Amino acid sequence: MRRPDNELDKAVDSAYSYKGAKEDAARVAFLFEKYQELTVPVIEVKKTKKKGQPK
Repeated sequence: MRRPDNELDKAVDSAYSYKGAKEDAARVAFLFEKYQELTVPVIEVKKTKKKGQPK
């Protein structure tokens, strides 16, 4: 069962140019960081006040 896991780890490392520690926790932390970078909005949206509302 360990062999498929190792092959998957190698594929993920290659796909994301991961060169860090080989422990699962380090790899997962790296992948979550990449996910966060992709899901954060590119531009910040400013809220505007609706017409007719007091200041």
